[in-house]
Amino acid sequence: MQVFHGINEDKRGNIYSERGLFDLYCAQNPSQAVMLKPFEKERGYFRVVTTGWLKLDAILKYSGHDQRYDRPQILFASTFTPSLSSAEALYEEIKHLSQNTRWQWLVTLHPKMAEHTVKKYVGLENDNLSFFDTGEVINLLHRADAMVCDNSSILRSSSSWASPSSHSETECHSPA
Repeated sequence: MQVFHGINEDKRGNIYSERGLFDLYCAQNPSQAVMLKPFEKERGYFRVVTTGWLKLDAILKYSGHDQRYDRPQILFASTFTPSLSSAEALYEEIKHLSQNTRWQWLVTLHPKMAEHTVKKYVGLENDNLSFFDTGEVINLLHRADAMVCDNSSILRSSSSWASPSSHSETECHSPA
């Protein structure tokens, strides 16, 4: 079974080719399913179904508690594709900003991120920066007051219900 996970699966102009690996393709929307439907009829050994955006169910049906924090919560999320990722480019700046007690940094990186990059960010953990596995993404989206993001699917996931900065009563100001 192939389950397409990100809302912005088209970010690189993806056109899905059927490679004989799955007997079921779970597409998020009809426009995604239409790319595989011709192969379904032609080859006959797999099905294509439109399941909706499974990730959105968890976002929209969030049952966690809304906790207040004493300072703005800034989420940094990055995709793993080197040409699309900002993780390496922003590392030194986030390292610098994480020394400031005005903000709490919440960092999560795509599970396929290069191991050396993950280790660098995990090494930044301090009272002002916490690193989270991607299993915490839904909680982080609800916790964040602002987000710094590249072309990661998390950006479109968050904008589907409300961008982090749109539900915050705190202000985030850049350092002088």
